Amino acid sequence: MKTYFLVITLLMGAAVCTHGLEEVKDSNGNPVNVGAQYFIQPVKTESNNGGGLVPAAINILPFCPLGITQTLLPYQPGLPVRFAYHPNILGRYTIDTSSDIIIGVCVQHLACMQRVFQVMGSG
Repeated sequence: MKTYFLVITLLMGAAVCTHGLEEVKDSNGNPVNVGAQYFIQPVKTESNNGGGLVPAAINILPFCPLGITQTLLPYQPGLPVRFAYHPNILGRYTIDTSSDIIIGVCVQHLACMQRVFQVMGSG
């Protein structure tokens, strides 16, 4: 009897640990894959008709470090990004909700050579 209780308890614990994890989907409904390139497009509204996200100076001088802002040009997609887990989780090929991730900017020539940016807030 005690063995069955232990097995049931472990199974319930496993169900609780995996509950709530869903794959993040792209705009086509496909799972977001670790390491693949994506463009982040903010939601367009009546007051926000801009394009994608691009690096921009947050100070007049010095220019570095850079921040990320939305371009004012509605048809400019911005720079591609890649998603990865932090710390790296072996065997995970898609991004799940409620996970710590790294968002890396895919750019060849950037004056500050900064590829990873810290998210300061949401909304």
